[in-house]
Amino acid sequence: TTDMNRTIIRSAAAAFTFTAALLSTSLHVGAASVSPSPSPLSFSTLQQSLESRITARENLLSTLQLRVNSSPTLTGSDKNALNAIISHTQSGMTSLMTQAQQATTVATLKTLANEMVVDYRVYVVVAPQVDLTVIADREASVSSRLANLEPAIQNLITLEQQRGKNVTSAEATFADYKANVGNAQEQIGQVSTATLLGETPQSYPGSTTVFQGARTQLESARTDFGNAWSDLKSLISDLK
Repeated sequence: TTDMNRTIIRSAAAAFTFTAALLSTSLHVGAASVSPSPSPLSFSTLQQSLESRITARENLLSTLQLRVNSSPTLTGSDKNALNAIISHTQSGMTSLMTQAQQATTVATLKTLANEMVVDYRVYVVVAPQVDLTVIADREASVSSRLANLEPAIQNLITLEQQRGKNVTSAEATFADYKANVGNAQEQIGQVSTATLLGETPQSYPGSTTVFQGARTQLESARTDFGNAWSDLKSLISDLK
């Protein structure tokens, strides 16, 4: 019925408003940690500095894990893969912290600091892996929901036309809506979460190109979502 179609569209609009806010999540891409030269510092200062840097990474990993486990749109396989990556990295940080606390020489601290960066790449690999995968799955879910609205919108336009209403404006807006949703789906389709998840600390810095490319596609899709949302609001106004 007409009322049912309107209800479907309005419900989706409300859900889309909430989802659009979630899509503004910042991406940790290429945010490397820079440390000062340790040469003029005492052993104790160096040790505390390393422990602090490890703790910062542990805190970020906890934040990332929360993001993964609280995402309602992550696929099961992507969630499992991300949790495995985070768990492995957390174990590495725990081991490094123990070794840092037990270290007795500057040389050992330097070795541990190098391992912390090179073997795990928390900031430049793990963080963007999590953010981009979460957002890619979220945007895929949004695009599917928006596309699924199209039959209801078309039915409503047809019903209003049969009742004698001029639907020229609604038809033009609907065509733009479908184009925006289609463009978003095309952009999202170019982002492979399998590729994102396949990046490793050892693939850096080449992984940066992969992450930046995915970010560009997802930001483009988000722009298309915004345009589709504007179209949807216009359709609700035209067909009420």
